[in-house]
Formats: sequence, C-alpha cells, structure tokens
Amino acid sequence: MNLNNNIKLVFCALFALVTFIVGAPNGLTEQAWHLLGIFISVIAIVVSGSLPMAPVTILGLTVCLLTNTLNFKQSFTGFQSQVVWLVFMAFFIATGFINTGLGKRISLYIIKALGKSTLGLGYGLALADLILAPAIPSVTARSGGVIFPIAQSLARSFNSKGHDKSRDIIGTYLIFVAFQITAITGALFMTAMAANPMMVELAGSQGISIDFYTWFLFAAIPGFVSFFILPFLLYKVSPPVIKNTPQAISMANKSLIDMGKISSAELKMLFVFILLLILWSCGKFLCVSATLAALIGFSLLILLNIVTWKSLLKIQGAFDTFIWFGALLSLATNLNKFGVSTWIGSSAASLLTGCEWYVALFLLVLIYFYCHYLFASMAAHIAALYSPFVAAAISIGSPKLLAALVFAFASNLFSGLTHYSSGPAPILFGSGYASLGKWWKTGFICSVVNVIIWIIVGSMWWMFLL
Repeated sequence: MNLNNNIKLVFCALFALVTFIVGAPNGLTEQAWHLLGIFISVIAIVVSGSLPMAPVTILGLTVCLLTNTLNFKQSFTGFQSQVVWLVFMAFFIATGFINTGLGKRISLYIIKALGKSTLGLGYGLALADLILAPAIPSVTARSGGVIFPIAQSLARSFNSKGHDKSRDIIGTYLIFVAFQITAITGALFMTAMAANPMMVELAGSQGISIDFYTWFLFAAIPGFVSFFILPFLLYKVSPPVIKNTPQAISMANKSLIDMGKISSAELKMLFVFILLLILWSCGKFLCVSATLAALIGFSLLILLNIVTWKSLLKIQGAFDTFIWFGALLSLATNLNKFGVSTWIGSSAASLLTGCEWYVALFLLVLIYFYCHYLFASMAAHIAALYSPFVAAAISIGSPKLLAALVFAFASNLFSGLTHYSSGPAPILFGSGYASLGKWWKTGFICSVVNVIIWIIVGSMWWMFLL
C-alpha cells in the first residue's frame, strides 16, 4: 500500500472519530450519528480505491462492534437478507451460461441473423445482452465476459484494432454499443445488475414492495424506447467507416461450426434459463420469490451436472460480492432503521420547498444521476445515496413506489458515464477503441438522451400505471 492510500485511510479514520466526539445533530440519536460516521468512512475508502470493497465493509462492521454502535445480530443482518442470496446464486447461474457456451451460441445466432450491416451488428449485440440480462446479474460477466469478446472478434475480422486509427473502421461503434446497452438492460430487469436486489431491499425497509414483475412493468416502455434508439444514436455519434458487413455472418457461421452441435449441457442450461424466466416473471402468482427461484435454478445446475461445486468454488467474484454486498446492506439497512436516511432526505427536501413534487423529483434524480462522476463503484453510490434520495422524494409528496423505482432505474442508467463508472467500463475502455475524451463525451450524450427518454416517455407510462 502506497503513502497516498495510507493518508486516505488516516483521514477516513479521523472523520469517523470526529463523529464520536461531536454530538449528534437534532433529529438523530448518538447511535445513528456514530453509524453514519462509520458508513461514510467506509464509502470514502471504497471510492478512493485504498482497499478492496469486501475487506473494507468487514472492517466497517468490526468498528461497529468494537464501538458498540451495533450488536452482532444488527451487524450481520444483511447476510440474512434474501437479496444477498439471490445475487450469490445468480452468479453461479451466470457461470452456467458462460461455461456451457450457451451465452456465446445465442449471441452468434443473433449476429448471424442481423449481421448484414454494421447497424445490424449493433442491434445484434444489444439483443444478445437483452436476452442474457435476466439470468446474468453481473454486468461485468455479461458485458465483459460474453458480449465484449464477440464485439472484439467482429472488429478484428474487419482489421479494426484498438490503440490505432483502424479502430474507427467498426470497432469503436461496436464497443460503445456493448458498453452503453448494459445500462439499459440493467434497468429493465430486477435481476440484471447485482445491486438491483439491494435497492429492492432498501426500498422494502421504507415500506415499499417491489418484485420482478412490478420492476419490469414500470421499466418496459421507456426501457425499450432507449433500447431501440441507443444503437442508432451511437451509429450517428460514432459512425463506423464500414456500413455493410457480410463478413460478420461468415465469422458467426465459422464460430458456430467450431462450436459444433448444441451440447446436452447447453440444452440443460437452456431449460434452466427458461424455467427461471417463468418463475421470476410469474413468481408473484406462483408464490415463488425471486430468491427461491434462483435457489431452484442453482439446485438444477448441480443435479443436472451442468456445473460442479468444485468449479463454482473458483468463482472469486461470487464470494467477494457475497461478502461486500451482505456487509454493505447491513450498514445501509441499519441507517434506514435508525432514521438516518429519512433525516438526510428531509434535510434535502427542505431545500426544494415550494416546488411541485414532480419538479422536485426531476431535480433530485438529476443530482443523484450525475453524482456518479464522483463514484468508481455503482454499489458504493447506491449504498450511500439511494435511500436518502428516495426518502427526500417521498417527503416532498412523490408516490412511494414511483420514487423507489425511478432512482433504481437511474442507478443503472448512470453506469454508462465514464471509463470507471461500472465493472465492464475499464475492460472495454482498456481495449483501446476510443480515446478518454471521446469515451466521456459519448457517455454524456447517451446519458442526456436516456434521461430525456425516461423522464418524458417514462412519466407518461408511469402516470398510466399509477
């Protein structure tokens, strides 16, 4: 660890210490005030990159126990949450998609069908991401592990390589589509991004119930409008030199031939995938929770020998996410229980006194959205600001369900802003198909278009639903 990181850690420790010395402000108990200081310090360390997220969050829980801010049951309440186990199981389901090759095969068939033009390739990559999104909750695994390798292979088949001028031939466009579309697909499905279930849990702690069906219903119309506009928008913002791409179909055919006939493992995985979609979308009527559906899917993966437990033990991302997710959820949930989120939300809402609720909600969403320039972690941003902003929106008169979902959608849409804004961002940016300036410029343009679509189209759709 270098000197700068040590200095950051010292400042975070001092900040937490100050909250124990300075008395709690009006409206907060001493316990709540101390927890807020520890929580902010944890988020600051995560954002600064001084330490990995999992050990930082466990360190935060340790400090809570040492200072008697929380007892053991309160400190580890997040690990009892259904959503933590939902995400944990979903990582294993995603592994089945990748290891069996089913995700790649689906993507190649789509490229084969739509790959006559560069624009068609863009929509093909987007459609592949859309199909995989409900069952692969990690945008890093989905975009970086499945979609990106296919996009890169397509670009190289046209001699479009990263880090030189040939990238503009086709590669830049394809990489931008692969990156930006995950923001849309993540917003469409409750199970498409690891932190989505966390927001469902945080909303639940404020008395707001959200399930898979409700999430998709509210996201569907603005989400699909964004989905269809985005590849065309990027085609104009970053126009490829090559417009027609018959080689893409040949590449897809060759790759499919190399893969051979669909294997029994892929057929089994397809069966599990279809079953999961049915259980997730109809779970409300079948009395099957999203977590139970994921557990059923995981059990079938093991029983049908699609994956082995030994191979699953090697998935570091699943266990790492389980630890930081559970710990972070423990801290955030207790902040809600102690009234901290409501206190922050009420303070923020007081600044918007006199505004109509829909105007204030729009302003709060914009602030929340573009605050992401300050965060290198979607989870850290959500854990720090989601509950307070939802509380602020509710306190000014916004419908509870609408407030919770609007900020949840925004929490996915801001993932396309920068080269560090989400898990796949460094992977795709590191491929060298766009300069830093172009990456930020394109991200900002896409963000403005998405905000306009979700505010205008979304508002009309949500008024109809409410």
